Amino acid sequence: MYINQCRWLKALTAGGRTAATVINCELGVFYLRFSVIECVKGLKSTAFEYKYINHKSTTTMKVSNTAYILTSVIIGSMIACQPGKKDMNKESSVEIAKEANDSIFTDRNEEKDADFIVNAIAANYAEIKMAQLARNKSVDDRVKEIASKIETDHTKVSNELKAYADLKGIPVPLEESPGDSKELSDLDKQGVDKFDNDWYKAMESRHRKSISKFEARLKRTEDPDLRALISSTLPAFNSHLKMFEDHGK
Repeated sequence: MYINQCRWLKALTAGGRTAATVINCELGVFYLRFSVIECVKGLKSTAFEYKYINHKSTTTMKVSNTAYILTSVIIGSMIACQPGKKDMNKESSVEIAKEANDSIFTDRNEEKDADFIVNAIAANYAEIKMAQLARNKSVDDRVKEIASKIETDHTKVSNELKAYADLKGIPVPLEESPGDSKELSDLDKQGVDKFDNDWYKAMESRHRKSISKFEARLKRTEDPDLRALISSTLPAFNSHLKMFEDHGK
């Protein structure tokens, strides 16, 4: 019953070392994190951390040597979705991740870095789906070729962003933002005669915005790992932008 009433958001780390789960419920947002030390006969953990976020206060519990298989039982016993509370299930996973990060990170710069990662991952989900849409819908071989490259490059970027999030313990979204979802839907509704041109325009605009946001965070972040990640990502984004600009010439 609890699982059906609450929304789960998971972020698993590279190598199975750590994991994070965010549960969105009528009572608030629950954040769960644990470090995995054994993956042979079921996942076991140390430094199990549970947080309940209700926008006013945060309750934290830590339990050592807690078996991963018990976490759902623990959460189920602690979550009591009560009627009459504000329905939060309509929130997107982007909003849920940001709410969790707002509570997890007390340092303002770390919080800004986390929000940047959430937005970047959500944007990448959208761009990968837009590329897949173009491969399936366009009748232009050049569009299909560019879309394939976009899908490959952005999948790589998405994986690198998630790896960074895993390293820093940042909960991440599971899908694109509602706004990007609508943009995808609108593109999908376009007729074949208009699709290619609208797709080029949308992708050019998105890449300009992404480059601007990446460059701005590069200047402001104090994390050398994030600076390195952004610096390694920007060349691909600039290359994509040039392809879209060349189309308009």
